[in-house]
Amino acid sequence: MPYLGIAGQGGSAVISNIPNLTLWYNASANTTTNNGVIVDNFQSNPLTDGTVVTKWKDVSAVGQDANQYNAGGGGGPTYKTSIQNSLSALLYVSASKNNLDINPIGAWAKLQAGFTIYVVGYWTTLGASNIQIAVTDANLGHQWSGAYWQVGAAGGLATAQSTTVSTSSWTQHGMIFDGSQTDANVGIQNALRLVYRYNKAQQVLTYSANVGTQTGNTASVMYIGGNNRTAPRTYMDGYLGEVLMWTRALNAQEIIQVESYISTKWGI
Repeated sequence: MPYLGIAGQGGSAVISNIPNLTLWYNASANTTTNNGVIVDNFQSNPLTDGTVVTKWKDVSAVGQDANQYNAGGGGGPTYKTSIQNSLSALLYVSASKNNLDINPIGAWAKLQAGFTIYVVGYWTTLGASNIQIAVTDANLGHQWSGAYWQVGAAGGLATAQSTTVSTSSWTQHGMIFDGSQTDANVGIQNALRLVYRYNKAQQVLTYSANVGTQTGNTASVMYIGGNNRTAPRTYMDGYLGEVLMWTRALNAQEIIQVESYISTKWGI
């Protein structure tokens, strides 16, 4: 059944009405309606099935588009129609070195007020190498370590070792980081500051390093679907449907709203 919105209103209105939305990449159609306004989700219009995407447009008020970057010899992902729940998505193929990135990312990416990032996708293959799904060069975001999902903030990584990600269905991943300072009890404080949610359930994290402080991030590039800039270059196999980011930690009610929007829209 195609997406019809939640709670009797358009799902895009739910998302755009949550304050501090900073990035919103939406592959569900070439154009979407946001609060009654038609929004172009890509540079090319109209797209057809299999078109290479060179720009994924940020439909938040910030307007920070993600662009194709070819240093690794590859192009952008391809636009595929009616992939999940009658919605379109972007197809990434590692052999083709598909990647989109933001460079430079804005001053909003310095973790001064915390972050929330949600990624919606379907990973057809999860290989042995580290794959940056939607992450900055300071480890803010989500990546696959070759064995486990990892989330990071301010340069430190946390691993969700009990989370087995499906390679046969769509999933949603949320990272909520409150941006606060640490105290002497790093283990407890990290768990309070950084939360990872997989398909609406909070996961237990193992911290490989202190996730840092609100002033510790030096991010300048954000990679989507793989790292095409620095060695070792790695790329994902599968689909991305949506990437959402807020420049603060969302509260419990807002998390419910976002996760309900995603699960209803994408049929997860």
